[in-house]
Amino acid sequence: MRIVWTLTLLGASLAGPAAAQTEPDTLRWMTGRWVGTVGQAVAEEQWSDAAAGAKMGMFRWVEAGRVAVYEFLIIRREGSELMLRFKHFNDGLRGREEKDGMVVLRAVQIGARDVVFERDEPRLRILYRLESPDRLISVLEQGSGDSLQRTQFTFRRAAT
Repeated sequence: MRIVWTLTLLGASLAGPAAAQTEPDTLRWMTGRWVGTVGQAVAEEQWSDAAAGAKMGMFRWVEAGRVAVYEFLIIRREGSELMLRFKHFNDGLRGREEKDGMVVLRAVQIGARDVVFERDEPRLRILYRLESPDRLISVLEQGSGDSLQRTQFTFRRAAT
């Protein structure tokens, strides 16, 4: 089954420093291990503290007792912009993108407890919002024109 991830703002009010003025450590509220379910599938995302100018993340989607996808993610400042880069891998760690390819999004809005990353074509937007110390929302929005697909993940903080 092909998994589609999409994020939408969900009416979030994003105020705060411009993305161009932000370092990865500003997103320290994302740090930790987060687990949630979508139907019968389990989604797990983990973010490290920033080190050497980058925040590192890992994602795993488990469905029907097997891993459907892994992701390796980094958030770092590149020039004047905060960027999210990631690669997808299957259960055997074969990359979905070309060898040197990856998904690249730039931060377009950053608040005290939320951030939005996006690219234009093909359209992809990812919102992270900390709703409480133990609840992280991640919404993915992708597609083109009027055919946007959305998936919301509601994560709870889990022990490491």
